[in-house]
Amino acid sequence: MNLTDFILEHEAGDTAALLLSRTRWPEIDMDKAVTAIECRKRLRSKLPEWYAVPGIEYPDRLAAEQCSSSETASYKASVISRILGKCRLADLTGGLGVDSAAFSKVCKSVLYNEMSPARAAAAEKNFKLLGRDNVKVINHIACGDSPIWDELKAFSPDIIFIDPARRSDTGSKVFLIEECSPDIIGLMGRMTECCGKILIKLSPMADIAMAVSRLENAGAKVREVHCVEAGGECKELLILCDNDWAGDSRLIVFRDGKSLDISGLEEHTPTYPASDGEMMSMKYIFEPGKALAKSGAFNAICNTPSRFVKAGEHTHLYLSALEPDPEDELLSFGKLFRIKEITALDKRSIALFGKRYPDSDVSARNIKLTSDELRSRLRSKSGGPTHIFGFRVDFGGKENGPARTRNYIIAAERI
Repeated sequence: MNLTDFILEHEAGDTAALLLSRTRWPEIDMDKAVTAIECRKRLRSKLPEWYAVPGIEYPDRLAAEQCSSSETASYKASVISRILGKCRLADLTGGLGVDSAAFSKVCKSVLYNEMSPARAAAAEKNFKLLGRDNVKVINHIACGDSPIWDELKAFSPDIIFIDPARRSDTGSKVFLIEECSPDIIGLMGRMTECCGKILIKLSPMADIAMAVSRLENAGAKVREVHCVEAGGECKELLILCDNDWAGDSRLIVFRDGKSLDISGLEEHTPTYPASDGEMMSMKYIFEPGKALAKSGAFNAICNTPSRFVKAGEHTHLYLSALEPDPEDELLSFGKLFRIKEITALDKRSIALFGKRYPDSDVSARNIKLTSDELRSRLRSKSGGPTHIFGFRVDFGGKENGPARTRNYIIAAERI
């Protein structure tokens, strides 16, 4: 039995038991087999096209854990294709190779560099198995060394992609761009000597304004910032630097296969409920998705065709007394609910809503209770058709002086 057959035969089994009984299969590299089985379990839904090829080699679990999903890799490739068409791309931090494989579908040629020899060797084999014949694999330990820059200049890329590791030497997570490895800020000068366009992938926890500021201080011109959502979570930030770009930076959100440029919408002043009477007339509530929330464009939602009002300066929920415009593209980047009941938030209303909606998801926003605490007081179990929101409203908004505030509880049903 070869390694691939063994993996397929035992991929539903207990990997700990396999390791303990390794002597039963002396011809099998059990550590390699177990790593592949565990990685395949992780990637079955994340990377279905890789899972479909049993011979794919997984050099380590971390590479599979940190790699892009099919959805996010394809999105990055679509950004490259839109900007440059059939181009030459250099991936300086190849990892498992998922992004390079996606890039190879839209690019003329891809140069994949990986600092780990084991990952580079696995990637070279995997690209062939996946039919990605236009990817050249190189293995340079440090991006600051001369050999890689000689290779880059010879390859003459139209764009560089870099995804720095977001862990310190001790293994703890880091979020500042200068703490990642390799140091993008320190390498910016050398990268721009090779080509004027650089696509950077950052942690979804990174501060967008701070990252853009650091890059521009290092001499980069930021053309686009992308907040990428998949599986209900903001998975990554993409920053496209283009030294030939003369316009303003664009802010783009991606969710469920759709992308939307929301640049400019944020510049307008939001509107807020004016009174308790207006609050009681509200019929719809909109909750931004994770990518839209990460973008920080909290005023943009008030400036779309649906004209929502914002619940409060730091309460990122949006309300309307009118039926939202079905042509409003922004509605695809969050959840829209129809309000069933609304009242002031107090002990009595909590008890009442708990009895009326015993099976409800619960969210608390900008009040003293957390979502878990509010759920506990409601004695609600998740899973029903109703979503209960407890949140604070700033009447008129703080731009108009000290705001009068009041807490509300809403029961709503997803549209």
